[in-house]
Amino acid sequence: LIAKKQWDELVKLGVPAVRYLIETLEDEDTNIDCGATIRESVAVREGAAEALGKIRDKRAVEPLTNALKDGISHIRYYAARALGEIGDPRAIGPLTQALKNNDEGVRVEAKKALEKIREKNI
Repeated sequence: LIAKKQWDELVKLGVPAVRYLIETLEDEDTNIDCGATIRESVAVREGAAEALGKIRDKRAVEPLTNALKDGISHIRYYAARALGEIGDPRAIGPLTQALKNNDEGVRVEAKKALEKIREKNI
């Protein structure tokens, strides 16, 4: 399902898909060995981050906070968004750091994520 980018199906699978989605998010060379372009590889990692946010499994918090430091701004953006969906307070520190990111989109998503986390934990 990951290779086919069937993110909605993976979200429906829920918890059993989390491990594979985390592996995909963390694998900076995802699909490149299979002849995919770097852009396609980034799209797969973005999709994995988005699916993790929709599943809302707390095991994804650490890999997503690590992804906030990724060299690719799109990955950081989707990681921030996913962390907001999960709503775990452990992400507050890394998201606060992401407010200083050089990419405006990442900063905006980090701010939104922090607001969501604070709302969920009041």
